Amino acid sequence: MIAESVLDVKVSSYASAKVTKKSRDINLLAFLTTPSEEAIRLIHKLRHIEDIDERRNFKGKNLPAITPSGTFSDPRNQSNLIQHSGLIQMDVDHKDNPYVDMKELKKEFTRLKQAAYIGFSSSGKGLWGLFPIKHSDKHKQHFKWFADWIEAYFNIEVDRAPSNPASLRFYSFDEEAYFNHNAEPITRVFTPRPRKHIKAIDPDRTLQNIEACVEQIKLKGEDITGDYNQWVELGFALANTLGESGRDIFHVISVYSHTYGKGRTPDEQYTLCLESKSQGSRIGIGTFFDICRSHGILFNLKKID
Repeated sequence: MIAESVLDVKVSSYASAKVTKKSRDINLLAFLTTPSEEAIRLIHKLRHIEDIDERRNFKGKNLPAITPSGTFSDPRNQSNLIQHSGLIQMDVDHKDNPYVDMKELKKEFTRLKQAAYIGFSSSGKGLWGLFPIKHSDKHKQHFKWFADWIEAYFNIEVDRAPSNPASLRFYSFDEEAYFNHNAEPITRVFTPRPRKHIKAIDPDRTLQNIEACVEQIKLKGEDITGDYNQWVELGFALANTLGESGRDIFHVISVYSHTYGKGRTPDEQYTLCLESKSQGSRIGIGTFFDICRSHGILFNLKKID
């Protein structure tokens, strides 16, 4: 066993997904690293089943499962959580992302400093991962923020079921699974932005205010992009408000950032924001103005408040 690991925690185990009464509590790290011969045999059999419904039924009836986010009393549900593990799980199903190269996506996931474990799912077609969180009592808020971020950054769809800490994870086996025993916790949480009651917004005036802010950014050489997440939020704010016409503005504000890169150009990121507007639909132009205001870049708010 590793001397210290974020994965060295107790979780509840179940004979299959068909039962809500647990078998016992087990060590998560041992579950991930010391598979039984029977479990490996079942995985190999499952991965040779082509029919989706048959594969789902076989998995549900035969594969052991765990609750990666903690230990539970019977019956298994989020109200019966005994001890949170400090981890959330992320699941990327092949059926929801048929055109995604999962091998390449796995490599990308391993670059995340918050990734404690990344491996192929029981079917061998999808991916799943484990990520530590800072506040175990804010499981859903951490999950919501991170799932939104993952979808926006990688342009994929993730399974939202693990928002429930009692969500199961079937046993899987990946000979080349990624482990990071010192993964950093996810610190950010989803916080709904209060809706502002805006009356009689003039689109032309809004555009003038945006352009006025951009001129100040250029004059000051001000970097308002902050970290990567704020950079993406700025992209969504402009994409949701201006559509394609906001691309040049996004490029201008990105010029002053030294951190946005991460292998993606402003043009590439803005295209993802346009294509993934449903994931960033809660982000409006108010976000852009709020960030500008925090950097001392102001305009006459009375025109749009």
